[in-house]
Amino acid sequence: MTEKPIYYASELEADMCFEIAMFLFATRRNSGLSITEAAVRSGLAVNDVDELETQAGRYDFAKITKLLDLYKKKLPMSASCFKKMPLKLAEKYFEN
Repeated sequence: MTEKPIYYASELEADMCFEIAMFLFATRRNSGLSITEAAVRSGLAVNDVDELETQAGRYDFAKITKLLDLYKKKLPMSASCFKKMPLKLAEKYFEN
């Protein structure tokens, strides 16, 4: 299985944290899913989804990729902003 890194807000630019949170929130809402529905369908806890959508300080790509797979979306940013991001993850989950 591919290693999926975890980043803390202190490792990322504040704008990047906001962009990830807003993208995940807007994508879920545009998909017509409640936070509970997104959690159940992705296999995450409601708290996990909420933390990712509210910049709670930890960006676990094992969790983020579950949501991206559910929504069938890629993050609208470059993977180069994330140190130690595996190439396979970058190609599959980032637009740039």
